[in-house]
Amino acid sequence: MEADLKNCSNGDNTIRSLFLYLFILYAAVSPVSLSATNVMLALIFLTGFVLYYQSDRSKRSFPRIELLVPCLLLFLWAGLTALITKGMIVKTDISNIWEYSTIIVLPLFLPFSARLKEKIIMTLFVFSSLVALLGLIQHINPSIVYPFPRQLVSGRIHGFFSHGLHYSGFESIIVIMALSLILFAKLDRRMKLCLWGVLALNASALLLSLSRSYYISVAIIILAILLIKKTRYFLLGCAVLISLLFLILSFPNPLNSRIQTLLDSDFQSNKERIYIWKTSVRMASDHPLVGVGAGNWGEKAAEHYFPLIEKETGYKLTGHGHAHNTYLTWLSESGIPGLLLFLTFWSLVVRRLFYVKSTVPKGSFDYALIVGTLGGLGNLFIAGMFEHNFGTSVILLLISFLIGLSLKPSEEITVNESC
Repeated sequence: MEADLKNCSNGDNTIRSLFLYLFILYAAVSPVSLSATNVMLALIFLTGFVLYYQSDRSKRSFPRIELLVPCLLLFLWAGLTALITKGMIVKTDISNIWEYSTIIVLPLFLPFSARLKEKIIMTLFVFSSLVALLGLIQHINPSIVYPFPRQLVSGRIHGFFSHGLHYSGFESIIVIMALSLILFAKLDRRMKLCLWGVLALNASALLLSLSRSYYISVAIIILAILLIKKTRYFLLGCAVLISLLFLILSFPNPLNSRIQTLLDSDFQSNKERIYIWKTSVRMASDHPLVGVGAGNWGEKAAEHYFPLIEKETGYKLTGHGHAHNTYLTWLSESGIPGLLLFLTFWSLVVRRLFYVKSTVPKGSFDYALIVGTLGGLGNLFIAGMFEHNFGTSVILLLISFLIGLSLKPSEEITVNESC
């Protein structure tokens, strides 16, 4: 493992090795435990900064201002809106600066080889696939629980996370990344066969999470990736997805009924989302500059806006803490400036990823990693029209980690003789 960092010396060899193993451990715990993931990230930052300040000053890299400044402005504005509207900063979206920080901090650290990046991603795939396999086994036979946590809630697989939508958002990124590596990375046949297994397991778990938003977003991104690869792949993908849809709708099953609700305006979830979006628009209209304050959506909706909906429609809304739409949540909680800052930051991230993609050779692991990361991000942008996924820690920790790795192109690492 030590061979994956350059300028290795006996004095700091141990901490460098620990630093590398922490990345592997981060990938291993990400599909399993949010708490462990946060601990690993904190340890990565700690050991990374120790190595950073031990390195030669002339070789240190610094975060690009185009990403750092909008990120800081975004969360400073969110905190300011909370102070203005409530007199205090609350947790919720403001705490997501921890997850966003990975995008800024990881590129600071020493360069990785493609081999190490491959180890990190494959570790992530192995553990996410094991979780998916357990969920599929429990779906087939719900009585199989001990010694593992129960992964089913109302027939929906939710992994080890607290909510099915968190799990489906996580799995959607895994599925898209696996497909990207299959299509764009020059890997041996055995590795590609393993990736097909990863794709099949995680796609099956994603389907059985019954999350309609990610059905739509993943299908769109998969077709986009296939089109980037070859037109005939795109046409084949369309044929496969249409055939799969007809197969699902041809006989009674949970997926059948779930998909049919997509266009059912009387379905409870659809009806509530429409009312919730109207609530968010009203909030933004009433408070266009600072919104109702970051983290205050649920409280303000319950106090004032839901009663208006009930009075007008007779429909009682309860238990919603956000707008089930990332963009409307930012708009209604932090006003027009908050939404613009949010869009600016992520637009700059996407632009930077495209730039790095243009600098790495096609067929390289880096190229496939960046395409997969862009696909995962696009998937979240689409699903974000129906979910507040950019306020979900498990999803942000994964996509930000992948972005951080992608922003630092791999280098061929030479081993110092002293190592």
